[in-house]
Amino acid sequence: MITGKKILLFLLLFLFAYALHAQEKTLLWRISGNGLSKDSYLFGTMHKICEKDYFWTDTMKKYFHRSEQVCFEIDLDNPFLLFSTIKGIRSSNGRTLKDLFTPQDFTKLARYFKRANGLDIMLFNEVKPSVLMLLLETDYVNCATFKSYEEEIKKEARKFHKPISGLETVEEQFAAVADATDKEVVSYVMNIVNGKYLRDKSHLMIYARITSLYKKQDIRELYDIISLDTTVLFDKKEMILDFRNKNWIPKFNTYSKDKSVFYAVGAGHLAGETGLINLLRKEGYTLSPIFSETVDFDEILTDELSD
Repeated sequence: MITGKKILLFLLLFLFAYALHAQEKTLLWRISGNGLSKDSYLFGTMHKICEKDYFWTDTMKKYFHRSEQVCFEIDLDNPFLLFSTIKGIRSSNGRTLKDLFTPQDFTKLARYFKRANGLDIMLFNEVKPSVLMLLLETDYVNCATFKSYEEEIKKEARKFHKPISGLETVEEQFAAVADATDKEVVSYVMNIVNGKYLRDKSHLMIYARITSLYKKQDIRELYDIISLDTTVLFDKKEMILDFRNKNWIPKFNTYSKDKSVFYAVGAGHLAGETGLINLLRKEGYTLSPIFSETVDFDEILTDELSD
C-alpha cells in the first residue's frame, strides 16, 4: 500500500535530485582533496562564440587570478606550435591533400582556408587528411564578430605572467580523428567550404541551442546535445571526448600536485560518466561547483600584482 509517508519521501527525494541537478549548472569547479596542498579550478570554455554572447564574470576572474598557472587542452603559448603541428601530423604514405580533391574543389578549399585561418593551405598540403576535420571550423557562428575563450584567457595569463601548459600534444589531439577515411574527410570538408552547414537551419538551431545552454552554464544538457550531434564530433565521441578525458587525468595529478592551476577546456569535456568531473572524483578529488559570488575585484587585482 502506498502511504502518505511514502509519497512524501518520494517527493522529497525527487526534489533533492532536482535541486542537485540545478545546483550544478556552472562552468566553474573547484578541485581539492586527494593530497593537494592548494585548490585548482576547472572551467568549461566555448572555442568560438559570438561576441554578444561572450561573458566572463567577476567570479570567474576571481578564481582565474587565484591560480598560479593556466592549462589548456594544448599549450597555446608554445612558440613552435605551428611548426610542431605540421611536423607531427605529416602524412606517412606520400599522399597530399591536393591528391584527394578535384582541382576545382581544392581551389575552393584554398580560398576558404585562407579566409578562415589566414594561412596558405599548401603549408598543410602534406598533413594527414583527417587533420583537416579539426583545422577547419564550420560557419556555425553566424555573427559579425566572435570571441574565443582560450584566446581571451591566454591574453590574461600573459598579462599577469602566469605560465601556460597543455593537457596533450598536438599529435595526441589530432589522433582523435586519425581513423577517418578519405571519403569522410572530403565530404565533411567540402560541406564546410560550400556553406552547407550555414544554410542548414537544423544545424544552425543546434549551435544556437549549444550557445544557449552554455550561457545558462548547463553542462549536463550541453554534454547530451554535443554527444548526440554527429556534426559536432564527426560521430567519434569516444575518441574526441571519452578517450582524451581519460588520458588527461594523469596531467591533473602532475600539474596540481604543488600549485593552483586554472584548467580551461571545452565545456563538453566536463559532464557525463566519462567527463572530467566524474573521472577526477573517481581519482579521489573533491569537485565542488562554484556559483556567482560577490567579488571585490579591486582587492583581487591588488593581491595579484603584489605577488
